[in-house]
Amino acid sequence: MTDKIKSTDTKADIDFYSIGEAEGKLAPDLNLESLKISSTDNSPVKKEAEDTAPVKLKISWVFWLLFFAAMSFLLFNGYALGTTVLEAYESSLYLAILMAVSSLGFIGLLGYGITKEVIGFLSLKQLGQGFDLEQLREQNNLDLTTKKLKEHAKSQQKSEMASSFNQRFFASIQSHHTNDDVIDMYISNVEEPLLRKAKDILKQEAMRSGGVTFISPNEFIQTLTLLWTNLRVLRLISQLYGIRPGVLGNIKLLGMMWQNVLLQNATDVIAEQLVRDVSNKFLGTIAEKAGVAATSGGLTARLGLQLIKQLSLVARNK
Repeated sequence: MTDKIKSTDTKADIDFYSIGEAEGKLAPDLNLESLKISSTDNSPVKKEAEDTAPVKLKISWVFWLLFFAAMSFLLFNGYALGTTVLEAYESSLYLAILMAVSSLGFIGLLGYGITKEVIGFLSLKQLGQGFDLEQLREQNNLDLTTKKLKEHAKSQQKSEMASSFNQRFFASIQSHHTNDDVIDMYISNVEEPLLRKAKDILKQEAMRSGGVTFISPNEFIQTLTLLWTNLRVLRLISQLYGIRPGVLGNIKLLGMMWQNVLLQNATDVIAEQLVRDVSNKFLGTIAEKAGVAATSGGLTARLGLQLIKQLSLVARNK
């Protein structure tokens, strides 16, 4: 299922970019109107940005704290991996070569995967100014509700699935539908199907995260594996919705991702201490790996749920 979403996203990118170029040539007045509208909204946006400036600074400080802590784990674990290879070199040259080649191959593939997920995530447009469906329901203004939903649908054009849901929804609106009817139809025809699909993706990726972590040979590769699976979840769910969070949302997600790295390393240390009492070394290793794998899957799911709350208009209220 994830491969299908990925392939359709590539096709959607080509179609929507071409449509955007055509609209730019045929309707310059529309672009001017959009600039006028955006210019009139500058004052409240600037005011809101000024109000949230101290919060942004606080999040940034915590982010850098977690970043350097996670980098310390990576460096120490990377040094431990290199030391292990050197110790093997003293006993067997061929064994050291095999360990080095396999480790570099694993790390290289993980690095490629991480780069790919980051590029795919950054290729999406950031989520614009959000709105609350319940507030639109209270305002009871059908024209305003339709306008907001159309703007949101336009921002989701890079997702073929979200675009198809939006097209069917707008085609089903009739003149006798009230404001509440339109909101209920939007939730049942667009938001809830996307939410179910996002949770299905999250379950699969959490299992993948636990499986890959289970076969990782050491803590350094486990950390890289967790980063890869976390970034993969961010990309897949964002591509499903066709958008990615804004600046503050991205900072919050990155901070949570670094927290996942620290929690996984802490869990690894605790599991290692707990299995030392197991008489059978093989069974102790299996138990340790299983515990770390389960933690990795849970942390990946935790990050994905946070992203869903930022992108979904119904999940944020649950």
